[in-house]
Amino acid sequence: MAHKVLTMKKGPVAALAVRGPLRKGFAVFIGLVGLIAAAQPAAAANGGTGTGTGSGEETVLTTRDDRGTALRPFCLEVTASTYVVPVTGAFTATDGTGTATYVGAATVTITTNENYYISPEGTYGNFNALGCDPATFGPADPVAATIRVTTPGSPPGAGVDCTAESTGTVGSGYFRVGTAFTVNATGPCIVTDSLTGVSASSGANTQHLFEGQLAPCLNPPVPCNASTLTGTASYLGANL
Repeated sequence: MAHKVLTMKKGPVAALAVRGPLRKGFAVFIGLVGLIAAAQPAAAANGGTGTGTGSGEETVLTTRDDRGTALRPFCLEVTASTYVVPVTGAFTATDGTGTATYVGAATVTITTNENYYISPEGTYGNFNALGCDPATFGPADPVAATIRVTTPGSPPGAGVDCTAESTGTVGSGYFRVGTAFTVNATGPCIVTDSLTGVSASSGANTQHLFEGQLAPCLNPPVPCNASTLTGTASYLGANL
C-alpha cells in the first residue's frame, strides 16, 4: 500500500499546510502559549513619597584659598562641606503590591562631593578653578552632592533609609542663591513599616529635593557660629 508523503511549504505559512489532527494540535499549542503569556505577572512597579521638615546646621566646612577680587572681594574655595538636619515627617515606599509607611523622626545629611566657591551672594561651581565666575553661579553650575535620609541611629526596626546622588550638572546638585538653599538628587528609599515590619523600596529613579534657608558662615578662618539650615526634604518615586 502506497504511503502519502507529507510535504511542508517553506516560510511562516507552512503551518497553514498542516491538515487533520496535526492542525488541531497546532492550534491547541498556540492557545496554550497565549494563556501562559497572559498569566505572567506584570512588572512590579516601585514608588512612594516622603516629606520631612526641620532645622539643623552645617557640621563640616573645610576651606582653602580665597579667590576674592576687587569686584568680588570674598570668594572662598570650599573643599568639603556637610549639612545635618533632623526632621520629622511621613515616608512611604511601594514595591509591587506592598506599601511600607514610616511616620516619625529622621535625619537628613547632605554632603558635597566636589570643590566649589562661596560668597555672600551664593555658590559658584568649580569650573576650571576660576573662582567666583558668574557663568558658574547658583543653578547654572550646581555642586555634586549626596542626600542621605536615615532614622536616628539606624535601628533594625521601622524607619527610612535613602541614598540619593547628584551629578553636578544643571538640575542635579546643590546650589545657594542668597540664603535660598536647594539640592536635587536621585536614588532609592527603603522604608520599613512601623506596624508590619515589612520593607519596600521606592525605586532607583526616586527624585529627591531639599529646599530651605541657610544662614551661611561667611567669615572663616575667623571662628563663627555654625551655619543654620532650615528646610524640607521630600521625594517622589515612580520607577516602573
